[in-house]
Amino acid sequence: MLTKQIKTDKLSSESKELNSAEEVSLAVITIKEIAKLAGVSRGTVDRALNNRKGISEEVKNKILQIAEEHNYVPNKNARKLKTLEEEKIIGALLSKKSEIYFKRIIQGINSAKNKTEDSRLRIEIISVDNFDSQAILENLEYFKQKKVDGLLTAVMHSEEIAAKMDEIVETGIPIITLVTDVKCRRLVFFGENAVQSGEIMASLFLKTMKDEMNLLAVIGNPKFSIHQERMTAFEKFMDDREIAYQVKNIIYSDEEYEHSYKRIGNILKKSNDINAVYMSTGDAKALMDVLKELELKKNIFGIAIGYEADSHGKCLSEGYLGFAIDSRPEEIGYRAFKAIYDYLVFKEVPKAEKNYIETSIKISENI
Repeated sequence: MLTKQIKTDKLSSESKELNSAEEVSLAVITIKEIAKLAGVSRGTVDRALNNRKGISEEVKNKILQIAEEHNYVPNKNARKLKTLEEEKIIGALLSKKSEIYFKRIIQGINSAKNKTEDSRLRIEIISVDNFDSQAILENLEYFKQKKVDGLLTAVMHSEEIAAKMDEIVETGIPIITLVTDVKCRRLVFFGENAVQSGEIMASLFLKTMKDEMNLLAVIGNPKFSIHQERMTAFEKFMDDREIAYQVKNIIYSDEEYEHSYKRIGNILKKSNDINAVYMSTGDAKALMDVLKELELKKNIFGIAIGYEADSHGKCLSEGYLGFAIDSRPEEIGYRAFKAIYDYLVFKEVPKAEKNYIETSIKISENI
């Protein structure tokens, strides 16, 4: 630990906790102690140390001199001493689809917000139909006009959406993407490693199935880059190992039960050779109900990417899915919010441009 020998005559009269001896050994000085030595508030010290407005040059220089003399080092364990000088609003634009999944994202966001203990911080969350690009653009414009201080987005990619997000960044509003990335000038991305998830799914099929795989793939909107990346990684994994398999059909789901139930049912009624289902949506109950109706539980092995306790949990416990890969959305929401907060308050940006959250594999025994 850094120490500094200081003369007691440099201390303010308020600093009674320091030893009255002529010389004392002091651990790395804190913002609170700098404030006492300078005779100012902690907020004023924070402004000086972070080169913010609202402080005279004379006071600022005095604070910086004290900090230098006493080897001040920012203490990340005492961050709650540092609060916002004025109210800040962080916006979040999330999808209405996969409602339970995004509720878990919001739980993570709220958990991170609560840990800041910052009463001047507000969150405004808007849920939008993620297949409606116009609604996404309108809500992005809303956050731009509102001049939020930071923005979290989990929306599909399109050139128009990416251009709008770049436009927002140009106004000085930082953006962090989560769940699915958009090719724009965002700070960083938080979500699962889609390539790794696709490879894990392929590996689980290979370790479990003995027969040649005739696959039905049920995936979400391909404009959500994560869906296409998973599927591409899955197929590459199989092709690189020269595994005999066929993708018999692909369903692009809109994350609605009735839609998925009808389409899965129509395909399985006509295709007697399908023996595996790749689920990359939240429609696990639709698959289970079709398999029950057609009495195909023993004939088809299913794996899902994504996990919802009610839907996927029931499918796992009743044997309609072999595995489910949980992307841990609470952790995604938590870390994305913490990153935008740290950027706004401490000017810190995660070192990695893409920050992947470790997934977990669910089976009937661990749900």
